[in-house]
Amino acid sequence: QLDCTMLPQNGAAAYEAIGKLDGSVNNSYQLSEFDGYLRVASTEFRFDEPSQRGVPYNHVTVLDAEAAGTMTKTGEIRDLAPGETIQGTRFIGPRGFVVTFEQVDPLFALDLSEPAAPRVADELKIPGFSSYLMPLGDDYLLTIGRDGTDEQLTGKVAVQLFDVADLSDIRQVAVLTPDSFDTSGSYSVAEYDPHAFTYFPDVADAPVPGTLSIPLQTYGERWEDSFNGFLVVRVDPATGTPLSELGRVDHSALVAAPSDCQPPPSDDGTPAPDGGSACEYWYGGQADPLRSVFLEDALGRTLYTISRAGVIASDAGQPSAVYASRVLP
Repeated sequence: QLDCTMLPQNGAAAYEAIGKLDGSVNNSYQLSEFDGYLRVASTEFRFDEPSQRGVPYNHVTVLDAEAAGTMTKTGEIRDLAPGETIQGTRFIGPRGFVVTFEQVDPLFALDLSEPAAPRVADELKIPGFSSYLMPLGDDYLLTIGRDGTDEQLTGKVAVQLFDVADLSDIRQVAVLTPDSFDTSGSYSVAEYDPHAFTYFPDVADAPVPGTLSIPLQTYGERWEDSFNGFLVVRVDPATGTPLSELGRVDHSALVAAPSDCQPPPSDDGTPAPDGGSACEYWYGGQADPLRSVFLEDALGRTLYTISRAGVIASDAGQPSAVYASRVLP
């Protein structure tokens, strides 16, 4: 059930209409208004008698948002990827993109130009899935999500670039999985919080090329294999490497180690020897990277990265070159 409320320039908000559809939505990106129509991506669970469990079915519903009292349904795409769940959604004008996941990542390109006849224009199946989708103009989608194989997820972050200029022939241009130790996994707040996904184009009126900054945390079997900071990625589809790592900003050094911090025992269980740095294996596990900001002036472009531990200012084109840092209280 969806309620429509008008927000006039002056005065109180006014209730306008109600609309009903099957399923539920998980976030605001699954709803979008365009040209008087509300497009909604929803997931409905139906009871499957043989398996005795709920099976997800996904729908994209188009409602007339200008109808008085009741928003009537004008068109619908039913039962998209049965058995899979929606991981990411983005509506852009008369187009839409939905990512579902079970073992592989179907990226559905939707033609919504006819509200009475929405349709799937193309479908691209690749391992893993994307959870946040950002349009770069009309030609590209830049996404973040989880890396995977045909059998399972790998436990690592994946940044992907898709060519969506031709809605009937969408293509994966590049995928970047940040380098980490073979036994480690990685995570980014930006997978589920779009405020942590910071993209800055080189030119204000051109979406590419540009630079992406995201929080990144990696972890492995050994403490020293960890990383807590930010990954900076160059996005340039015109080059041979459309996605390339520019560098990282490490926030671990901003965190004061606990006074009772001790290195872990060796692989054979032998306690760590006395002497030296008692915390040489402690790697800033509480830095908690959150946000980043690009600022440009006459002197150049600076990247400010912010964690719960502090703020670091660095060269946006060479992130490892730190200008200054400040520990937060």
